[in-house]
Amino acid sequence: MATTEQQQQGNHSNIRRAYRECLDARRLWLSVRNRTAEDVPKEAAHSNLHESVLAWFEALVPYISERPGEVKQLWESAPLWPEDRATKRVWACASGHVHDREEHDLSGGGPCPGCGMPVEPTTQGVTDDEGRPLYDWACGLKRLSAWQNRTKTQTVEADGWSAEQQTVEVPQRLGPTILMRAARYLDLAAEQCGLLEETDRALPTGEL
Repeated sequence: MATTEQQQQGNHSNIRRAYRECLDARRLWLSVRNRTAEDVPKEAAHSNLHESVLAWFEALVPYISERPGEVKQLWESAPLWPEDRATKRVWACASGHVHDREEHDLSGGGPCPGCGMPVEPTTQGVTDDEGRPLYDWACGLKRLSAWQNRTKTQTVEADGWSAEQQTVEVPQRLGPTILMRAARYLDLAAEQCGLLEETDRALPTGEL
C-alpha cells in the first residue's frame, strides 16, 4: 500500500513539475515574442517552449489518452493548427463560371449553365463570408505525439574557410502560437482529470 501511495505521489509531483515548467516557458516566450526573428533569446525561448509543452503532453498522456467525456473530445478533436487549405469540388468552364458539384450534375462535360461551354471537374478553395480562406485543421491533442523528438535534414556550410557542405539533423518545432494553444488545451484536460490544484488553476496561462 505504501509503495502504491508513494508512486501516486511521485506521479503527481511529476505532473505538477511539468505543468510549472510549461508555465515558465510560456511566460518567457511572452516576454520575448516581439523581438526580431534573429534574436538569440527569442530562438532559445521558442525551443524551450516547444520542449516544455511536449513534456507537459508526455506527462499527461497516461491520464488523458483513454479518458471519456470532455477529455476524449480534447484528445480527439481539439483544433491545434491549420493544415491544408479547405477545398470543395466544382465544375468550371473556360469563361470562369464555377458551379458546385454537390448542387449541379454536369457529368459528361456540361454544358455550363451560365454560358453553354463545356465544363471540367476541379477543386476550388473555400472562403468565409468575408472572402478569407478557410483551412482544414489538425485536430486532437494526440497529434502532438508526432512532434516528439522530430528532426529534419538540413544542408549547411562546413565552416567559414571551406566551400564544402555537410548535412545535419536539426530539431523541428511547432510554431509558438500553436504551442501556446496546445498548452491551454493540455491545461483544460488536466483540470478535467482533477490533476491541477486550485492554486495552479489560478495562474495566468494565456487564452485559446
